[in-house]
Amino acid sequence: MRNSKYKNIIFDLGGVLVNWKPEEIIADIFKKTKIKPLKNWNDFAKSDAWLNLDKGIITRQEAIEELNILYDYDLNDLTVFCKHVHKYLFPLSKGRKIFDLIKSRGYKTYILSNFQDQTFQESKHQYDFLNKVDGAVYSYQVKSIKPEPQIYQTLLTKYNLKPQECIFIDDIPENIIGALNCGMEGIVCKNHAFVLQELKRLGVV
Repeated sequence: MRNSKYKNIIFDLGGVLVNWKPEEIIADIFKKTKIKPLKNWNDFAKSDAWLNLDKGIITRQEAIEELNILYDYDLNDLTVFCKHVHKYLFPLSKGRKIFDLIKSRGYKTYILSNFQDQTFQESKHQYDFLNKVDGAVYSYQVKSIKPEPQIYQTLLTKYNLKPQECIFIDDIPENIIGALNCGMEGIVCKNHAFVLQELKRLGVV
């Protein structure tokens, strides 16, 4: 029986339904070389160039050129990373099991994800679950990224959702705080066992 309080379960992609371990991805892409690009991933990922690429307001090539200037990384290294990263963004079986369980209980499901346009186009063919969701908002489409309030409000408005009836699952605590600030419930995906435990605690499964 479905919990009467919650009607909508909103999933992030990276780290929840899709593999996203950038340090491991970088190491594998460059394992045959002595090059160690993108050494400070957290700083790199928070750069204006990377965030603006997530927002869809600059192109991949523009981001590569800006990052080259900012971090003095080799242009070829950055190009190789951006062109190959989609190969590592495969579906996570544990996340998919939770998604399927949620669907089987009759909840509406949505995607809310920071995703770069070109990378999404290159990887989305792997995600058959996208055909089963009731809606989705991606950062590159709306020129806004989590945890900015605008992207959450866009999802709520677009699909006429009441925030108090929504649970958002994301692997980044700051993004969950953004959801809480919009009136949703949130679960940090520390691991999939924890997500399932929290969904049980909230009476969803």
